[in-house]
Amino acid sequence: MVGDHVEGDAGTDTDADLADAVSAFCEGVRDCTAHLPVAVAAYGDGETGTFHESAAAAAATESACDDRARDVRDGLVALDPALTGVYLRARDLLELLSRIDAVANAVEDALAALAAMEPDVEGVAETLVSLADRAAECAARLCDAVEGYVAALCDDRRPSVEHGDLDAVRDLEDRCDDLKRPALAAAFAPGLSVNGLALREVVLALDAVPNAVEDAADHFSFVVAATV
Repeated sequence: MVGDHVEGDAGTDTDADLADAVSAFCEGVRDCTAHLPVAVAAYGDGETGTFHESAAAAAATESACDDRARDVRDGLVALDPALTGVYLRARDLLELLSRIDAVANAVEDALAALAAMEPDVEGVAETLVSLADRAAECAARLCDAVEGYVAALCDDRRPSVEHGDLDAVRDLEDRCDDLKRPALAAAFAPGLSVNGLALREVVLALDAVPNAVEDAADHFSFVVAATV
């Protein structure tokens, strides 16, 4: 349960610091995933320099997310034991943090795979960009919802998460699956080849991003359901 509190009571300075840390972390994950479609589009257009710049920016942002995640963990550990919403949800929030952090890791891994394997993406470039776009949007929607949820807990308010937000995340993940399937089919349309195998690995690496978002969203649904 959220805890025995009076609606409208202000949270502590420690709670406010935690809310700020979560906000910064979510902003970092949004920024990291926003680099994904930019980098994939640049690769498909043959803009090698822009691709590597975007991939490097995503990797740097992912590293910053690790630092911000540590700030959140420190904030959760520093909470005063009390029957308040944020303290009672601390363990669940730690797990949620880990799963959201996996989204940024997946972005870095996907772009690293694209840089290492360098597949010919002719005929599937637009599909890959669309997949990356949906993945970034999916991550942003989840981060927005999580940020608002934690801010409410830290301010000693009863959190309100619209089911439509989580439904939108799952819908976007489903659309990513719809894009993944034709991309995989196109990889082997000419028959088995080295390029087809490389493209397959890249497609699966890109699809790992929305999969990570969905995994985090599933845990977030559990956290929200427990907050009654």
